Amino acid sequence: MKWSFSVVIQVLFLALVWLLMLGGAALAYVDFGAPTNETMPENRSDREEIFRIRIVNAVDGPITVSQDQGKTWVKVGKVVQPATKTNPNGYRASGWAETGAVAASASHAIHLKVDHNSTDPAFPAGHGVLISIIPREFYTPPEDFGGQPATDNGIYTNISAGTEIFGPWSPFVGDRLYLESNGNVYPVPVGYMPQPGDVLVLKVEQPKQYPSEIVFENRYGGLITVKYPQGREKIIGEVLRPVQGVGRFDAATATGLGGINTNHTGVITVSTVPFSNSLALDDQGGFQILPAYHANDDEMINARVLTQWMVVGPVNATDPSPEGTAPLFKHYIRPAYFAGDGTASFRTEVRIKNGDWQPVPQIAGRNDLGLVGVTHVRILFPDHLPAIAAGAPVTVLDPLPASVKATPIVVTGVTAPGAQVEVFVNGNSQGTVYATADGRFIFPKAYLVKGENLISAQATNAAEVTGPLSPAANVVLENVPIAPTLDPLPTPTKNPVVTLAGVAEPGTEVEILLNNVSRGTTLTDPTTGKFVVDQFTLQEGANTLVAVARYNSGEVSAPSEPVNVVLDTARPIISQITPAFDSTVNTSMVTISAKVDGTGTPISYLAMKFDGNSVLPTYDAATGIVSYSAGPLANGI
Repeated sequence: MKWSFSVVIQVLFLALVWLLMLGGAALAYVDFGAPTNETMPENRSDREEIFRIRIVNAVDGPITVSQDQGKTWVKVGKVVQPATKTNPNGYRASGWAETGAVAASASHAIHLKVDHNSTDPAFPAGHGVLISIIPREFYTPPEDFGGQPATDNGIYTNISAGTEIFGPWSPFVGDRLYLESNGNVYPVPVGYMPQPGDVLVLKVEQPKQYPSEIVFENRYGGLITVKYPQGREKIIGEVLRPVQGVGRFDAATATGLGGINTNHTGVITVSTVPFSNSLALDDQGGFQILPAYHANDDEMINARVLTQWMVVGPVNATDPSPEGTAPLFKHYIRPAYFAGDGTASFRTEVRIKNGDWQPVPQIAGRNDLGLVGVTHVRILFPDHLPAIAAGAPVTVLDPLPASVKATPIVVTGVTAPGAQVEVFVNGNSQGTVYATADGRFIFPKAYLVKGENLISAQATNAAEVTGPLSPAANVVLENVPIAPTLDPLPTPTKNPVVTLAGVAEPGTEVEILLNNVSRGTTLTDPTTGKFVVDQFTLQEGANTLVAVARYNSGEVSAPSEPVNVVLDTARPIISQITPAFDSTVNTSMVTISAKVDGTGTPISYLAMKFDGNSVLPTYDAATGIVSYSAGPLANGI
């Protein structure tokens, strides 16, 4: 395939901009992973054990935490499926971790390096051979998961992401891994292969001289300053490229706004979204801090052309890049969040236009300019470690109205972070949800009966301890029709005429609204409450259908849950293809792009082939641009 001259200019321009932004410094980092004079004290600091984690690698094996060097233990979860193998092809930065130690600590995984694989010519520094510890939400990774997937090398747990060992009791990068036998612990041997029944122990050690904060001047050539209590501070590095945008990084919703999502030998990830149970890609948001050598990896090309990454290096351009060194990428930072205790948690703040420190802006999804104006970023370190508590989770409901006119209702409250919450109406279970890492829960549909309803909730934590029922709330459902339910319709559809069906209270009149406009009424069956509307006509594009029920006396129900249907009878239009066909490009890396017009209908499927092979493009729904970065290309067509 040939490419246009304009694309040649575009790609060369991006490459030139990257070199100018780094002042040529990126090319100077031929070495990495060694402390500089400025960071030598942090890399040689005395550390002390603050707690340890014990995992019995067996089905139902307990996961426990000890704050007294193993004398007493508190259960925080259990193993659902043990690891039986290792993964010899760990992510790129795992090659820079120490063997027999934590390679990554994140709200959605812990990766342990047990060996080094130098056989892959594409990875000169080698891969880490990994065992992974996985929270319950990530047994099957969500769509477009960018992290390290696990199979039989995973220790799958019942612990929620962002909680317990994936949150407040998470380890540091570089913490050592041990095996326990006959009450004693021994360093895990190189090449270790996990077996069911093995007991793994992580000793979590914190530097005795611990910072209060690290400040990044978010500009080209900005200084990185580590500050200690009592006013001592020093410059440890330089910002080579400031961050300006927000991207969709895995499990940011398990971390909370301004929390540390991930720390490994080549990244710090900061969340820009609040806590939620959603793993949907567009609900995630955050930015990353990368060391310079890693930013030059082929796999990190986006960090050189997009805005979601801050790139950092040493004070002097001839010093090694800081991959796998303290205090940024080893021993100092972990995704620790204690609900209700901010000074025990890692958190991030910003200054905008040199103003006062404030919380990180709340931004979800991809926003290339979301952090424009941020002049400083700081990571605040915890100043104490709370005592771990064993006990039953207490649940408290948020206030509910004394009476309502529609059912179901939303029930919210607070309990132990990550606990499973069961909601009861008049003593009958309505189902369960999980609390987020800040302990909040949202139960979306609690169905009431007419008259009085006693609503309560009860939580069970990952240690399988069930707490008491919450104090009950009394809610009266008034004498109005119960909201109808509409049957779902296939979407998208090519058929403009559909059959609409549903159910409401027997004998009521049902009104159908399409995009908030009434489209007529029908009567329900006096016995079953079912209703059918034949020959219902949709509009081209998006259709939102709701129904309301009405008594003869005039009382009207709340609207039904909406049914969304897309009518698509027009083909999408593809235009503005660049580079043009039969054109020539003089670079090995190109970006193919085109504008897709769905003629008012959302695009639900995209496919692209490059050199006859199917590839996965990216699509920006806001602009309609589909793109794919190809390369390196061979000479010729």
